[in-house]
Amino acid sequence: MSKKGNRNTPGKSRKSSSNSQNVGKGSSGYDYAGRIRKCCISWHECVQKWEVTNSSGLELATKIVNEQLQKSSTEQDGLDEISANPFTFGKSDDDNETLNDKEKLVKIFDSLKDLHKKMSSLTSNFEAISSLREMKEGASESKQPVFETWPLENYVSVSRKLANMFEQELRLKERLVAMVLREATVEDRSKLMACLAMWLHQPYLDDNYRQELELMSLETGLRTA
Repeated sequence: MSKKGNRNTPGKSRKSSSNSQNVGKGSSGYDYAGRIRKCCISWHECVQKWEVTNSSGLELATKIVNEQLQKSSTEQDGLDEISANPFTFGKSDDDNETLNDKEKLVKIFDSLKDLHKKMSSLTSNFEAISSLREMKEGASESKQPVFETWPLENYVSVSRKLANMFEQELRLKERLVAMVLREATVEDRSKLMACLAMWLHQPYLDDNYRQELELMSLETGLRTA
């Protein structure tokens, strides 16, 4: 869809497409521009999937926390009921639902982990493209822009920076998931609320990461200013 938009965009965008065909392929004829575009598209897809998965995880974690706190607040009533009726045994439907929700949360974390692996692979791809161009074209030529102004090392740097951000966020998510999965009491409420707040705000993803993605899209012509 984005490529179609570029074909229909007059003026500078059309010129940019022509430049990318000439400069992006280099003297060896290798399509550096096409490879870079594919990596940039994949980066956007990974981030979009991360955001959707993260929202699903937050919703489920919130549900689990509420279930845990509700269970804790009524636990004494439950013990009194069992004391009055010693034939009461087994897990309640609520317990089974909470257990299922916890299993789903683990799967969501695994999905985030898989997305980060793809992000790391994209960084490796950028590095490989950069190394290949330097080998084929020489150090001087490899520093020339592929599209408008960015040399390949810029894509490597931005991709590495983004992957590191998401890696730190993933490590935080791992700790948050562990906190949510533990049996909680009413006394844990403040810690669990802080846990959910960190999940929501994703502190390791600074405000610049969206801008970095946007700059890559503009540079490669996937979007126009």
